[in-house]
Amino acid sequence: MPDGALRSLEKRLTTPTDRPFEPLADDALIAQLKKTFPGFKTRKTRHYLCVYNTTDSFCETKSVILETMYPMLFSYFRRQKLDVAKPEFPLVVVMFRTKKEFQAYREMPDGLLAYYNGVNNRVFMYQYSQVSRDAPLIAAKQSTSTVAHEGVHQILHNIGVQKRLSSWPLWISEGIAEYFAPTSSGRRSKWKGVGRPNELRMRELFLNLQKLPNVGDGSLIEAAITAKQFDSIDYAVSWSLVHYMLTKRRADFIKYLRDVSQDQPLEAPRNEVTRFGQYFGYRLAKLEQEMLKHIRSLPYADPVANQPYYLVTAISGKRKQATVTSSVELRSVKVKMLLTFPLAARPTAVFGVRR
Repeated sequence: MPDGALRSLEKRLTTPTDRPFEPLADDALIAQLKKTFPGFKTRKTRHYLCVYNTTDSFCETKSVILETMYPMLFSYFRRQKLDVAKPEFPLVVVMFRTKKEFQAYREMPDGLLAYYNGVNNRVFMYQYSQVSRDAPLIAAKQSTSTVAHEGVHQILHNIGVQKRLSSWPLWISEGIAEYFAPTSSGRRSKWKGVGRPNELRMRELFLNLQKLPNVGDGSLIEAAITAKQFDSIDYAVSWSLVHYMLTKRRADFIKYLRDVSQDQPLEAPRNEVTRFGQYFGYRLAKLEQEMLKHIRSLPYADPVANQPYYLVTAISGKRKQATVTSSVELRSVKVKMLLTFPLAARPTAVFGVRR
């Protein structure tokens, strides 16, 4: 459709024409989006059109990350001699202020912070959640990383690397998005660049390796490349596999990537075990051991263990309380602590906070 969305129509309702396709003009697209999302603001950048009711700073930060990624990814895939072309449409990103509004627009699995919809060609996200208050640094890392991840999906689908409605295996679709998505969170969140260590996925992998039997026998890779649905460990393994391949077996991986980039919309999926084996071999145990050795060699700092924590103390007479929290909502923490004191001791309680 002129706005970039895909629609299914019965053939009898269509008319062949030689008239060239014309995308909707930016002003007309903005007007259409404002009708769909009344009360939302719009922000136009070189490649993106953001529709938002979040804070201006949230919109600006996320759009800067996406705009920084776009030219780097476009140039990267062109250097690999993949067929790339500039998008016909502005890349639309819809930003909701709250999780409630995000879910009201389209109900999604709980915990999902953002997603790319390949049918209407838009990325959707939201700003505020409980995690934002309870663990703000981790929330910022997760939010920024997820936005970058979904941004990669949108870019690949719009420059022709991954054709919309093509049946890419999940491991490469999600693994390559994770490979290009690492971000940093500090005073200002930013995109780290192509192929930097993804600490959130490394943490997920390391935690699961402690629980799983027979690590190194190839079962992690086999599960990831054959999965029809993903859980968190599959994301971590897929990122690890892509990072390993692009570091140690780059030529093989680029050949594989050129192959999957030729997969056509609505085409029946190929046997991924066979295709994977053609490029990377069938000795999955050896491959898994080499992959894990590579990931363990990368620089790593646990993002959860290294976030700021606060020691909150409360003293009233001889009564003492202490707690450690990562929440910046210290007022609510203090109230909970105060409720553990007898009524008579509460007015004289003295609090201390140490970061």
